Amino acid sequence: MKQFILLLILFSTTFLAAQNADNKLLRAKEFYKKGKYEAVLSILNTDRNLRLNNPDAQFMIALAKYHLNDLDEAEALLQALLNHPKKTFRESLLYLGRIYHARNRFPEATNYYKSYLKTLPSNHSHRAMVRDAVRRCSNGIQLQFREGLAFVENLGEGINSKYDEFGIIFSPSNFKRLYFSSARPGSMGGLKDAYGRPDNLLGNYRYDMYSVTKEGNNWG
Repeated sequence: MKQFILLLILFSTTFLAAQNADNKLLRAKEFYKKGKYEAVLSILNTDRNLRLNNPDAQFMIALAKYHLNDLDEAEALLQALLNHPKKTFRESLLYLGRIYHARNRFPEATNYYKSYLKTLPSNHSHRAMVRDAVRRCSNGIQLQFREGLAFVENLGEGINSKYDEFGIIFSPSNFKRLYFSSARPGSMGGLKDAYGRPDNLLGNYRYDMYSVTKEGNNWG
C-alpha cells in the first residue's frame, strides 16, 4: 500500500510538472505573437527543464534572441537545433540566413536561404520572400565592390531604439530639429490591446510623434 501511495505521489508530481511546463510554453507563445520577446525569455529561461530539454522552448528562445538582436546566442541555439535527433526545425535555416544576411555575410546567407527553399513545397507562401532575400544577397555581394554613395550613422538611442521608428523629417524652420514617429515607452495611453483598451500584459504602444534637437554634434 505504501509503495502504491509513493508511486501515486510521484506520478502526480510528474504530471503537474509537465502540465506547468506546457502552460509556460503556451504563455510564451502568446507573448511571442505579441512581440513581447523579453517576456518570452523571462518565462522560458527561468524553467531549467524547458530551457535545456524542450526543443520547442529552445527554438522560441532562439527566435526571441534573434528579434532582440542577440545574434550570437540565436545562431548557437539554431545551429544546435539543426542537428536535433528527434525533431526537425527547418525554420532554423531561414533565421540562420537572416543572421548572416544582417552581418553582410552574403554567400553564407544565400546558402542557408537556398537550403530552406529546398525544404518548402512548391506552393509555400515563404518561397517568394526567400527568393527576394537571395536576390538582395546577390545585390549585396555586388555593392561590396562599389564606391559608397552615402555615409550611414546611427543617430543615438534617443532616436534609434529597439522599438519602431519611421517617417523622419527635418523641421522646415530649424535645421537642428527633426520629427519622427515611434511606438515606445512614453507613448500616450501606454500599452493597449487591439481595441484600444489598457493591457499592460499583452498590449502594445501606439504610435506618437516625437521631436529631437541637435546639441553640438549630437542629437538629444
